Amino acid sequence: MFGNNINWLSISFILACMDFFNLSILKKISIGALSTQYWLLGVCLAYFIQPLIFLKGLNFTGMTILNLGWDLMSTVMVTLVGVFYFKEKITGTKGIALLLALIAIILFGIDGYQNK
Repeated sequence: MFGNNINWLSISFILACMDFFNLSILKKISIGALSTQYWLLGVCLAYFIQPLIFLKGLNFTGMTILNLGWDLMSTVMVTLVGVFYFKEKITGTKGIALLLALIAIILFGIDGYQNK
């Protein structure tokens, strides 16, 4: 239905999920909720794999679009876990920036659907 556009969006989402889990693990290590040894090794292995996934995504779109999709989704996901799970605070300007990132993700999805 979506052709190649769903592929780059899916790959961007996979990369963003990796950031989401890796950065959450690193936050837990930093606050002493997890031991460093094994969890840090897992994070390093995941970051070792990310370029391979990114390379696969380049088969479906350009570097700029793939990276923007990944970065925007990662920003929203990591911010949400920071705010709702780790109880970090977001103030006015940062909240607006997060909303704009969410709008950008939606626009990428609409553009991908329209240009299938």
